[in-house]
Amino acid sequence: MVIGRDIIPIHIIDTYTQFPVSGGGGGGTITLATKMTGGLNNCCQVGFYSPASGAQDYSYSNGVEMGGNSTLGTATSPTRTTQEFDISCSSLLSAYTAAGHSSFVIIIGGYMRHTGSSISSPSWQDHVAGSVYGVEVISASLSNSCTLGVAGRTQDTYSTTQDCTNLSTSNTSAAKGIYDYTGGTGSGATMWEFVFGSGRGASSHPVAGDDMTFRVHASATVDGSAVSIKHDIIINFVT
Repeated sequence: MVIGRDIIPIHIIDTYTQFPVSGGGGGGTITLATKMTGGLNNCCQVGFYSPASGAQDYSYSNGVEMGGNSTLGTATSPTRTTQEFDISCSSLLSAYTAAGHSSFVIIIGGYMRHTGSSISSPSWQDHVAGSVYGVEVISASLSNSCTLGVAGRTQDTYSTTQDCTNLSTSNTSAAKGIYDYTGGTGSGATMWEFVFGSGRGASSHPVAGDDMTFRVHASATVDGSAVSIKHDIIINFVT
């Protein structure tokens, strides 16, 4: 037991492999990308969004990660693509100091590419046990009583859209990747929320060495065959 850390081990990231990840099915496969064309394949957009009035931005993650700082790969058991990048604790603290709030929501976006001639029924919210809106927490090791929870009501307007690359900063009914954020009100699906600890300043924040892993489950029909994919997002907190 490590004092001062909340540890939620669920799965261990497997050895990276060199083969491309297949979504299964017969007619084609799908991959997740940061843009429709260009950008990076086997990679998602990720941002820490502050929904508080007057601070609606992605400063907690120092902007939206578009893959430029990510290490991409593949892994097995289960077969999946992987994306790993670092978040600076000092940048997180600076954003918190400028406009401190008790939490932020974790926004994920991307474009569903395919290798077939046609795609239909795209979905970013596969109902997987333990997932929220198709995004599953695989592991989280967080210090200073920081936690991951579910909050922020959202609608499914964009969750069945192939192109979910708009991560706007508007606070009501606006595209935030796979989500349609509604300001935390109403009923419906939720998104993952990072909650700071109960201390003040750095004593309520994650520290270097903390990490979180999220798994995105997506599916579609490509050339008449049902296909799916898993994509892991590994976030490391560094100095």
